[in-house]
Amino acid sequence: GLFSLFLWITGFFYLLVIAGLLEVAWAVGLKYTEGFTRPVISGFTLLAMLGLPAALGVLAFIQNPTISQSKAAFVDATYSLTSDLHLIAGIRRTKDDKSRQGYSQYGDPVFFSSVNDATVNYGQTTGRLGADYALSKSTMLYGTFATGYKAGGFNDGTEATNRFLKYDPEHLKSIEIGIKGRFLENRLQVRGR
Repeated sequence: GLFSLFLWITGFFYLLVIAGLLEVAWAVGLKYTEGFTRPVISGFTLLAMLGLPAALGVLAFIQNPTISQSKAAFVDATYSLTSDLHLIAGIRRTKDDKSRQGYSQYGDPVFFSSVNDATVNYGQTTGRLGADYALSKSTMLYGTFATGYKAGGFNDGTEATNRFLKYDPEHLKSIEIGIKGRFLENRLQVRGR
C-alpha cells in the first residue's frame, strides 16, 4: 500500500545518498527510555459495604512496578534541490517492551490469591517525506507526509480473567501543509496549517 511505497521511496533516497549521488545534511540518533511506576497496594472492603463481616471482604491489588522500555534508532536527511527548495526524508525504528507482576488477594487473613502479570512487546517502523520552499528570507511554505506510532499496553488482570487485558498500538498517517514566517525583526513568528 501507501506505506510500502513510502518506505521504498525513503530507502531509494538513502541509497542515492550512500552512492554519493546526492549531497545531504544528516541527523542520526539513538534513543533509549525506561520508566517505572511505583508499586501499588490498593484495597477495599466489599462486604462491609453490605453490612457483613468486613474481614472476609477485603480485596487488595498488589502491583510491583510496571516497567516500560523504549529503544529507537532514526535517520533524518535534508537535500537541497536549490537554495530555496529542500526535500526531507526520515525513518525511525522503535521497539517497546512493557511488563508488570502482581497479584490480587481476598480476605483478611488472605484465603484466596491470584496472579496479575502481563507483558507486551511491540515494534514499528515510521517515517516522513516532505519538502519546504523559502518564499522569502523570512517566509517558508512546507508540506510533509508522516506516519506515527504509540505502543500498546495492558489493563488490570490476566489473560484468563480479562479478555481485554492487552490493547493494541495506535498508528497514524498525517499530511501537513503550512506556512511559517518571522516578522518585525524576528519578534513575531506566525505559523499556519
